[in-house]
Amino acid sequence: ESRFGGFERTKRRTHRSSGNAWVGSSGCGDLRGGVRVVRVRCCWCACGVAGARPYVLHFSDLHLDLAYVEGSPYDCHYAAIGIPCCHAGNLGHATAGTYGEPTCDAPLALLNGVLEAAHNLFPEPDFILFTGDVAPHLDVTAIAPVIEEDWKFLYDAFDRVFPTSTLVAPALGNHDTYPVNQFGAGSHWRLLEKTVDVWSRRLTDTRALTEAANHGYYSVVPSTRPGLRIVVYNSLLYLSNNYEVPVNETDPGSQKVWLEDTLRDAAVRGERTWLVTHHAPRNESRSDFVEWFNTLMNELTQKDAAPMAAFFGDSHMDELVLSRTALDTPSAIAGRVVPSCSNYNGVYPSLRVMYYDELTMEPLDEVTYHVNVTRANTEGTVTLEKFYSAREQYGMTDLSAASWDKVAVHIREDEATAVAYLRLRSSDPKSDISCDELCRVNLYCSISYGLPTLYDQCVAEWTAKRQL
Repeated sequence: ESRFGGFERTKRRTHRSSGNAWVGSSGCGDLRGGVRVVRVRCCWCACGVAGARPYVLHFSDLHLDLAYVEGSPYDCHYAAIGIPCCHAGNLGHATAGTYGEPTCDAPLALLNGVLEAAHNLFPEPDFILFTGDVAPHLDVTAIAPVIEEDWKFLYDAFDRVFPTSTLVAPALGNHDTYPVNQFGAGSHWRLLEKTVDVWSRRLTDTRALTEAANHGYYSVVPSTRPGLRIVVYNSLLYLSNNYEVPVNETDPGSQKVWLEDTLRDAAVRGERTWLVTHHAPRNESRSDFVEWFNTLMNELTQKDAAPMAAFFGDSHMDELVLSRTALDTPSAIAGRVVPSCSNYNGVYPSLRVMYYDELTMEPLDEVTYHVNVTRANTEGTVTLEKFYSAREQYGMTDLSAASWDKVAVHIREDEATAVAYLRLRSSDPKSDISCDELCRVNLYCSISYGLPTLYDQCVAEWTAKRQL
């Protein structure tokens, strides 16, 4: 069993409109240290959300290493200088398993196993979101041809598992360019062109492909949901450590103009929008962009034109990101960071299933699944385990920004909620986590305020209240 306390539920058969499904006979999982965990082979409902609801799959940060060799050392001598472990010819010890090791990037076997397990549980997603970082991040030799090959293998895996008609909406990650983090408007056009050529296997909208090939951003309306527009922006252009964009260049690639126009025009047409990118708008990004982004989201919220949901990657953690323009104001939007699909640093490879209302496009629930790689290596197969449902875990009635605001407040005020969030954040709950008042305030402020100045003000405000 999993070291986080796997739980095999009693099952009963229930009926849904298009077939049969297995659901738990009592609740949605076992409560272990504030975190609900359940091991299932199939689940067509998500804690109060009918199984017939449409859903999408979201995963990120695969970091595929095609040179991974099962049986090679995963504790090796030269990892600190950019020569990764789990490769043939490594000097070291400990034997790498089939599906990965915490010191290495992901093997192809893990990618194939995760997608096959996902298809067994969720064979007909409306579409798939991949928020970037397909390439390895431990190998200094991960140059452009390696990145191109990784994208091809990812899409080959999609083609083997999901119907070719299933849209995949990808975003660029900071490891999907070379050198890492560096991406200027008009630069890297050859790699970007080859990347978008692979994307075209499942992204067929001509205008979207043209936009993506220019600067890495685009929008697309899925054929399955004509009232929804997926807006994918290129967060690399605003990275604080992207030195190919001059500090005085405020709108590289004219992406700000494009993003604002796209969101406003969608609202005029009556379309709802979802926002997709690799980096959440917070401390990794330039402060001027984060401030501009939060202001735009606030303005759009006043006109009922803000995105219904936001999807991020990058950190490898399961995180909540709120967009606010000032202290103690309601959030304009709530974004979610999906944990990585890589086992690096011992994080369980994960993906998320997001259920939504087919009329309003509002998120109804999100359910996170993950893989115990230790068990997979022992059993010789990948099993996706249901980790938690957001609505069930936090007692939410919906996934609106207002509801996530309440969750953030509970994290600040209640240690049990904060500890549960920290356990979920690592996608591998431990029993030795605690979070005192200072810890909770820092956690609340980091969730609520992506702009560093607002974060500092948030902490300072709490400090001042403590001194009264």
